[in-house]
Amino acid sequence: MKNFWKYLLASLIGCIVAMLAIVLVVAGIINGMASSVVDSKKETVSVTSGSVLKIDFSSALAEQDDEDPVAGISPVGGSSRESMGILKAVSAVRIAADDPAIKFIYVNTDNMAGGLAEIEELRDALQYFRNSGKPVVSYAENYTNAGYYLASVSDRILMNRFGDCAMIGLSSNMMFYKDLLDKLGIKAQLIRHGKYKSAGEPYIANDISDANREMSQSMLNSVWNSMLEEISVSRDIPVDTLNAYIDGLELLDAESMLKRGLIDSIAYRDGLENYLCMLAGVNKVSELKVVPIEDYAVARVRRGLGSKEKIAVIYANGEINSGDEDKEITDGNFTKIIRRVRADSSVKAVVFRVNSPGGSAQAAENIRREISLLKEVKPVVASYGSYAASGGYWISAGCDSIFTDNVTLTGSIGVFALLPCAKDLLNKHAHINNVVISTNKHGAMGNFFSPLDKDETSFLQHGVELIYDRFLNIVSEGRDMSVARVDSIAQGRVWTGSQALENGIADSEGGIYDAIDCAAGMAGLPSYRIEEYPVPKNAMEKLMEFFNRGRSSDEAAIISALRYGFSSSGNADSEIRHAIADPLSFFTAPDGMYARMDYVYDIK
Repeated sequence: MKNFWKYLLASLIGCIVAMLAIVLVVAGIINGMASSVVDSKKETVSVTSGSVLKIDFSSALAEQDDEDPVAGISPVGGSSRESMGILKAVSAVRIAADDPAIKFIYVNTDNMAGGLAEIEELRDALQYFRNSGKPVVSYAENYTNAGYYLASVSDRILMNRFGDCAMIGLSSNMMFYKDLLDKLGIKAQLIRHGKYKSAGEPYIANDISDANREMSQSMLNSVWNSMLEEISVSRDIPVDTLNAYIDGLELLDAESMLKRGLIDSIAYRDGLENYLCMLAGVNKVSELKVVPIEDYAVARVRRGLGSKEKIAVIYANGEINSGDEDKEITDGNFTKIIRRVRADSSVKAVVFRVNSPGGSAQAAENIRREISLLKEVKPVVASYGSYAASGGYWISAGCDSIFTDNVTLTGSIGVFALLPCAKDLLNKHAHINNVVISTNKHGAMGNFFSPLDKDETSFLQHGVELIYDRFLNIVSEGRDMSVARVDSIAQGRVWTGSQALENGIADSEGGIYDAIDCAAGMAGLPSYRIEEYPVPKNAMEKLMEFFNRGRSSDEAAIISALRYGFSSSGNADSEIRHAIADPLSFFTAPDGMYARMDYVYDIK
């Protein structure tokens, strides 16, 4: 009878999932058609004299543009949105600085979405705009850490009278799963090299290690200090004073922000509109010529469109895995892309944009090998996003030059193997006895239901040591450092971009725009056009891909949507966080060997 009810429940869930699939696909088609109409309108956007460039994050800030076929529809509430690539956003702001049609920029951070490194790059672009002599105005109902960090670059900051301030400093939550795995009857078998390589720690311990705490505290402090230093310069408030305000919980609302000099005025939305009208030299809101940055980019960002010579920008965004999937960094897909770029004689230089915490060591090596061959025939400059750690550093350490944002998390030069054993899950909980038959003594090593013995653990430890030594040599050759020096800053330790510049594993502070300028200089290109890889799929292509999937992958996609909602942020961070939240998510690599960062930090 119990089996009957289980079967009935499973059938009902299957029917519900199938109906949801139909609804989502139909909604996607409708939305995709609407998107096409919107895009056709964007092609005819005109930017007239006296225009105001608006940045309100209607499109999430991300690594690459991403059209969402089900934008605005989430089966778990809320809404998703299309994304705007960081290069396009930064280019639009910098072009606007020299565009006589743009009078000033208006920024609203209430719906801000994007990785902190992308926000840093946008902030730098806004500073460039200000340096041209044009003002930047920011407004928000409420300010978060990241929201105020961006807004602080403005000439004038306004805030709603009943707005809240959530500037309380940065923190990180770390979950430890050992007790849960013990109850499930699953034992995590961890083999690693590196004092700070704590990526597998949550599966073998129920509390943080001293080394992990030291590293994490150092990273958070470095990111926070980078943010506060820039805020301090923009608002002329000492860093110590800012920290005192925050530690004393003195920043509560608009009044407290105004009193301490963090904002310039308090205004309801009509007051904001009056101020914008005054700045634009018009009498009423209807006369404001507001151009969203998404539309402005379509109208103006045509960098070197007529040039025959090109700079290729290759985006390595997400986890590194083996295979040929084009939704993540897979060695099969990326080796094809890199070879194509290497063979294209019109591509004179390459920017390798990395936003990855790493993943499979084997896949990372396959990609690194192709980058090294590419480097032999044309300059390759690395640009780091929010993460370029472990495998993300592995694939890019040999580039001719490395640009990093101050808040980037990088390094994590270390390796670990993590293999589960669920023998107790079968025996104690399912009351199943598993029998393994093998031709050799260690033929079942790595079997999900067979624990490692002493010799097998030593064997895997030797494998980890070999990969770690290979990692050290890759960095040594790429960064022109001694192996001993690399080892002293490796050990699995994650560094921020500002720390990486100090210890020599990165070359220059700057974003993707700076990396492109560097690549152009190395190739001697006075003019060029940008070609981006992988080529983003549009909404219709995504819908066709959905239809062409097999049943199992459809169901996986729907289940993923039910768990997390559809996300078109284009930012790997949210997807990585979902993986971290699943205690079994790490047990995926066929060989159990990983070059992956310990955690992904969600900073808001």
